[in-house]
Amino acid sequence: MDITEDIVFLYLPKTGSTFTYNALRTVKKNIQFDFLYRLKSGAKMLKLKEFSHYNVYFKHQPKVKEHHGTYHQIPMKFLDDNHEVVSIIRNPFENYLSQYHYGVFKSLPKQFEGLKEKLIYSLPEFPKISFEEFIIDYTKTFLELEYDSHQIEFKNRIGVLSYQYIHFFAKEPLKFIKILNHNKVEELNLSNYFYPVRFLYNENLNHMLYELLKEKGYQDKHIEFIKGAEKKNVSKKSIEYESLLTDKLKNYILEKEALLFKLFPHYT
Repeated sequence: MDITEDIVFLYLPKTGSTFTYNALRTVKKNIQFDFLYRLKSGAKMLKLKEFSHYNVYFKHQPKVKEHHGTYHQIPMKFLDDNHEVVSIIRNPFENYLSQYHYGVFKSLPKQFEGLKEKLIYSLPEFPKISFEEFIIDYTKTFLELEYDSHQIEFKNRIGVLSYQYIHFFAKEPLKFIKILNHNKVEELNLSNYFYPVRFLYNENLNHMLYELLKEKGYQDKHIEFIKGAEKKNVSKKSIEYESLLTDKLKNYILEKEALLFKLFPHYT
């Protein structure tokens, strides 16, 4: 989590958080070395505060501090009219493809208590699993463990990305998860359950981050580099890569991540 004079940045994992994190520090450096600008009355500075928090959205992960803080972890003094809460969202299809491409899932059994033992039964060849096994079997096993840790009945109604999103931005995450066990996303007025957050889209992150900072009063000479900056840890698309996403898996993701597709319908 990064907090400036007027923005609270919440970094949802695997959406472009590293790019944004680094860009803000480059902007701060650009202003610091612009000595003539800093002498001007009313010069727009970038007072950047970094907050690290214990992971609260995955209960079985070791309690290590990281920069992926949730809305509930924002210090109260910054939840005022002077600060806008901003985060980044990524196309759920691309998010899953990227996680599989980089093998993010392979290290999780070492981090999450009990996950390795459960995977032995559901995926005996793990970590050698297909994309379909990752989407259907792996995520189901992971969520079963999470639901059990919170003593919530597991009905396999939502996907991992929606589960993560709920813990980041829902007013009452566990209560809302229970509500989804008995209600369809389409029937709910989601604005009643989530905090107001401004989202930047990963596929257009350079432009949207630049426009956000420009809107907040930062000088073009300090932020213009963002428009052409290269994103890190971005998998290049290929025909073979895209072919993993079969119609069966597209429909499965559409069903399990219905929450995200309702909130961000342009990704459907």
